[in-house]
Amino acid sequence: MPRAKFSADERRLMNIHKASTPTSTYLAAAAVVSLIPILLFSRIMVLDLISNSILFVVFAAIATAALTFAYQNTARKCKDEFARKTGAAVRAVASAEYAEAKKANNKPDVDLDTFVVERQSEVSENESCFYAICYINAWFMFWVVVLAFYIFRSFGSEYNYGLSVTFASGLVALFSTGKASA
Repeated sequence: MPRAKFSADERRLMNIHKASTPTSTYLAAAAVVSLIPILLFSRIMVLDLISNSILFVVFAAIATAALTFAYQNTARKCKDEFARKTGAAVRAVASAEYAEAKKANNKPDVDLDTFVVERQSEVSENESCFYAICYINAWFMFWVVVLAFYIFRSFGSEYNYGLSVTFASGLVALFSTGKASA
């Protein structure tokens, strides 16, 4: 089955009405997720929080930056794919909303096609944002566990934490630059 391609006009309208998720959304999610390995290492590997606080802050900041980069890459790559997959459903719902607004004498400012493209862009942006956060978080935690408990287990706890978090966030950021994963 051939993939549906957007026409030049639809692509232009989507770029005009493109909603972009603020970086602060990705940054907040990355900050929370990069703190999870601290809990893992302080409870399971018995690293003291106070004496290793500088270590935790430095490597959590590195992981936060790498995860934010990975979120943005993944969301950008998946947005068009989600728009193609949900296009018909969003068009139906947006057309119904447009007709309802027209019926209630609330004349919309834009024509139907522009309204549909705006709604489609908004929906695909939200879907790609949440997908990117869930997908990248799963891979990051997978790599942290594999690296900490299998690859770097013979290292000291401080080195294990630093290497595991750095390599896990680096791998996730590196893999986010590849082909679309949706």
